[in-house]
Amino acid sequence: MKNSIFILSIIAFNLYQFLSAQTINIIDKQGYKQGLWKNYVVDTVNLGCMEIVRPDSVFRKQSIKHCYSVRFILISEGYYVDNKKEKVWKFYDKSDTYNCTYKSSKEKYKGDSAKFETSYCLGKIIKEVFYRNDTIEGIYKSYYGNRNIKSITHFNNGNISDSISCFYENGNILFSGNLIKGTEYFQVVEYYESGGQRGIKKLSDNYIRNEWINK
Repeated sequence: MKNSIFILSIIAFNLYQFLSAQTINIIDKQGYKQGLWKNYVVDTVNLGCMEIVRPDSVFRKQSIKHCYSVRFILISEGYYVDNKKEKVWKFYDKSDTYNCTYKSSKEKYKGDSAKFETSYCLGKIIKEVFYRNDTIEGIYKSYYGNRNIKSITHFNNGNISDSISCFYENGNILFSGNLIKGTEYFQVVEYYESGGQRGIKKLSDNYIRNEWINK
């Protein structure tokens, strides 16, 4: 139990130091989130990698390997004004990470010197969303795992409006079109992956949301 408390306290302290150094994740006196926020999740806690060096006698030292390491993954970042999302927000895939930075620190554990390693990783971008007053407003982009754009949609007051463009994973256009006035359907031109025009079809708002936005 004491061991777990020690680990959690080190995890919390390292994340606090990391965020404080960037002047982000500010909560004002009224309890509202303000300015740039970066949200992390604890992805991996490894309890088998801390090395404790314990003096065994005057003439030799006994090295006991217990390793403690933790990995934080950035899952979203963007701006708050009075606790409401504003401007552009980016969301990341915690299961597909890259660009990790590492930080090591020495701590005392039961009187012994211990090494603690923390890594901070960025997931590949999933979507980029513009907000106004905590509501989606403007351009909404989703991405494939290779970071090519999957779809570009326009929102007005939280609803899909104007136009939609969706792409194959290789970057070629799949279909694009506009909202049919007075309906919840889009008339789009569909293309083959090779680039040739395939035909014209109607797609519902629900289809766009379920297949190209919410996935």
